[in-house]
Amino acid sequence: MTIKWKYTRIILNILLGIAFLTGIGHTFPIPDSGQISSYTMDFGEDCDYSINMPNYTKLDANGNALNKSASTWVMVRDEITGLIWEVKTTDNSIHGNARTATWYDSNNDTNGGFSGTNGEGTDTEDYLLQLNFEKFGGFSDWRLPTLQEISTIVAISKESIAISKSVFPNAQAGKYWTSTTNANYPNKAWYVNLVGGGNGNTDKSEALYIRAVRKSSTILPYHFVESTDNTIIDTKTGLMWQKNDTGQKFTWEQAINASETLVQGGYNDWRMPSREELRSIVNYNAYAPSRYSAFIDMLSDNYWSSTVNPYNNGYIWCITFYNGYDNYQHLSSFYYMRAVRGGQKKNPARYLLHHRNKDQVGLFMQQCQ
Repeated sequence: MTIKWKYTRIILNILLGIAFLTGIGHTFPIPDSGQISSYTMDFGEDCDYSINMPNYTKLDANGNALNKSASTWVMVRDEITGLIWEVKTTDNSIHGNARTATWYDSNNDTNGGFSGTNGEGTDTEDYLLQLNFEKFGGFSDWRLPTLQEISTIVAISKESIAISKSVFPNAQAGKYWTSTTNANYPNKAWYVNLVGGGNGNTDKSEALYIRAVRKSSTILPYHFVESTDNTIIDTKTGLMWQKNDTGQKFTWEQAINASETLVQGGYNDWRMPSREELRSIVNYNAYAPSRYSAFIDMLSDNYWSSTVNPYNNGYIWCITFYNGYDNYQHLSSFYYMRAVRGGQKKNPARYLLHHRNKDQVGLFMQQCQ
């Protein structure tokens, strides 16, 4: 059936707007980054912890679960986040992996102040309207993912495409739109580049790849609970954050050690956040700095993550809290750090490799039993 965009856009966009607004406050833990290689002898880098290991379920055209060995599937449910993702095809259908679109959102409540570039069947809103008109998978609440949502399916490894190809076949080595507008330049929107998995932003007039997502849940407009013990609990992800840091800059390995030895709020199991965990506290609706009010002392500067860029030896992923942009810096550079705790499980083999003191090893093995 050919959709007459001119006459159906307004009605269907109302439904799309409802779907988007009910989806912006998802509550979910952050999946593991997928990084398994070690880059330092200091314990505390990304690969030293297993955090919410990825778990996906293949779904058929009606949204029914399939066996993991199924050879064909059209959607994927992430059992960690609860998000349901479109799977791309290699044909010329709406799900075709070569299809691109300009960024367009006619809803002033969700477009960040600039609607983008309208097209006749060639923009992101048209794409979503068609998915919802046809009730893909039996649902009519498909939408573009936020920057933080699409980041949860990025797998940081040495693969040429930073995503699990066994779960998300036919992914393109390129940029995928998010629904997140650049707060400083509303004519731009954020994307995630599956070459390396970093983010960026570009003019909404650019034609980028698209992957739809769906799931409705309770809106959490503000999800940080501040405590008098100098900690912040994120009720959205379940993570606990260091509220105030020392204001000191560290090399990457110094930052790892400072996190691992931190005692704060009565806890001694603090660590460096992964890139995706650090990104979860970026306020993409603000800039200079892009922080929430709970993190009042965070500066418009780079903060270290525990995640190494596997494509560039000696370079570590950082996030600048000027606008939330991913970048990687050499491990000898000096930047800030903000410790986190919760959700982690130490990798015993890695721990033993780093800690060769017999008393420490014995105590750790008792804790693991």
